[in-house]
Amino acid sequence: MSLAPPGKGSRPGASRSASSSSLRGTVEIETQPLSPIIRTSASTSDLPSEVGAVAAEKHAEKQAMHLPMPARPTYERAGDSADLRSDLASPVIPTSAVEHLIAGLHTDQHAIPQSGHGHVATLFAGESHKSFPAHVELLKSKSPYFSRLYAATPEPSRADCTYTELDEYAFALFVRWLYGGKLHGPSDFHTLHHYLCLYVLALRFETEGLRNNVMNMVRSYYRRQNMTAPTYRLEYIYTSTSGANHMRNFLTTTAAYRCLCEKPVAPGVYISDSVQALLAKGGDFSNDFAASLVKLSRNGIVDVRKGFDCVFHDHADGKVCPRYLMEPYMDE
Repeated sequence: MSLAPPGKGSRPGASRSASSSSLRGTVEIETQPLSPIIRTSASTSDLPSEVGAVAAEKHAEKQAMHLPMPARPTYERAGDSADLRSDLASPVIPTSAVEHLIAGLHTDQHAIPQSGHGHVATLFAGESHKSFPAHVELLKSKSPYFSRLYAATPEPSRADCTYTELDEYAFALFVRWLYGGKLHGPSDFHTLHHYLCLYVLALRFETEGLRNNVMNMVRSYYRRQNMTAPTYRLEYIYTSTSGANHMRNFLTTTAAYRCLCEKPVAPGVYISDSVQALLAKGGDFSNDFAASLVKLSRNGIVDVRKGFDCVFHDHADGKVCPRYLMEPYMDE
């Protein structure tokens, strides 16, 4: 296999709050309904590729040659069709949007930290070091990380309470969850990034319940939108986490699923340039992607976007989520 690097740098997993320009030209992969392809050969060279929609687009283009073609927008990321939903650039969130979103989250909290309810700590998140007040006892009760922090240092310094690497919008979601607020889950590719950041935060603060809840919402979003993970999502989760976790497993398996179910991008091309470039870097992703291909080929190419939620949960107490019987009208 030729592991050719992409023409331009791949999208980094940067925080959305840093700059609105970091959000240009990024979209999720929208696939057609996928169905396993039955083969008589087990050779890896027979694997289909990531984007079957390319051939359909070319066919439609030939039928409409008499129509004037609109000018193609410019992108700041590699123009790999495997990572694009359409030819239109993604909308750019204004610089002030995150501030408005965070303000909205705070007004929706069930309880705003007030004096008389115990000691209130101030935590700082993101490149801007945005401040988030939270009750210490609540932090300790919900997070083993904070329990250890305040046990070792009853009055930690500002540096101890600053988390520059954590997305500030994800931090606002964490505070909402901390005070019993409802999380609605991702609704587009911008909010999906923030929920992936929230999963990274939940790993950092060791909040098992939050981690499982975010995992459910991300799987549900990918299932509803019939999407699989593009390389910049994969690169973000592998850069931002260390060691095996369920989000790595899920996103990598959806990418492998795409390779096994869709037609080649071009004759003899079974894996997109962007995925090849990520594989060429080696590391955990290369091993996990190969393992996902093997597992899918042996289990009948199961769609991991569907099925029992608890498969992607962590339960330190060893308990398993209760199953429920599905009615005929229900879909996994």
